[in-house]
Amino acid sequence: MNTGNQEKRTDKEFDEIPHVLIIDDEVDAVELLSLILSKNGFTTERTYKADEARILLEKTKRLPDVIVLDVKLPGTDGITFCKELQSTPRYSEIPVILVSAMCFENDIDQGFAAGAKDYILKPWSNLDLVERIKRQVAVKYSAN
Repeated sequence: MNTGNQEKRTDKEFDEIPHVLIIDDEVDAVELLSLILSKNGFTTERTYKADEARILLEKTKRLPDVIVLDVKLPGTDGITFCKELQSTPRYSEIPVILVSAMCFENDIDQGFAAGAKDYILKPWSNLDLVERIKRQVAVKYSAN
């Protein structure tokens, strides 16, 4: 990875296993999603609050390929954290997929306005969620 503000993969690194950061305060949802993703060839890290995720991202050498972020979180909510990620050069290239039970058009619009690349309604279809994460990984690295 380069040492500039934005980390990009080289062709050699493209063969690495895709890495997903899951941020959701529902422990069971996090564990289930982590299991589903690991069975589909991903590695995962899990946090339950945006504040925990912020610390993890600051300390990590390998940034996630995708962030799956719940909208309703204690402390900093998912929409606010998504905006923060998008406005920080080190993280702005990481696709964020918001997940929420909030299904009104205004809620979804707010998610996309915050910079999310996708918005998935809870409860999700496991197959659909995995495919949408794969799509974001593919799009991210085809652009780089």
